[in-house]
Amino acid sequence: MFLTVKLLLGRRCNLRVSGHESVATLKKLVSQQLQIPAEQQHLLFRGKLLDGL
Repeated sequence: MFLTVKLLLGRRCNLRVSGHESVATLKKLVSQQLQIPAEQQHLLFRGKLLDGL
């Protein structure tokens, strides 16, 4: 499946994932694609903050 990650400033990236990744893994993928440290990321899904490291 594909996830679209949108930044507050409008940048986007698409990630191909299996659907079983942890939030920490998603943050690592976003970090690799957009050069934003995982510690500075806040991932939301349907308006709710995703818990994870």
